[in-house]
Amino acid sequence: MLADSYAPLSLTHLAHWNVEGPGFFALHTAFQTQYEELFIAIDAIASGLQAQGAGRVPSARAARRGQEETRRLGPFPQRPAS
Repeated sequence: MLADSYAPLSLTHLAHWNVEGPGFFALHTAFQTQYEELFIAIDAIASGLQAQGAGRVPSARAARRGQEETRRLGPFPQRPAS
């Protein structure tokens, strides 16, 4: 989930940097507001994961690798009821 959150953040930030045309200022400001809100949401996700004992993720690339590994291996097995 954390790694997937970086894609819209990156795309929105790129749109903010590259917007052109007559609506420049309105779009530039809207994209900035959006990527700032996305960053706050991503930070909350990361903080929640750390609070649950997930540890820290050293980079977005490492987060993506971990997510791909989870998708390849499937969900974590459930412990049998005791």
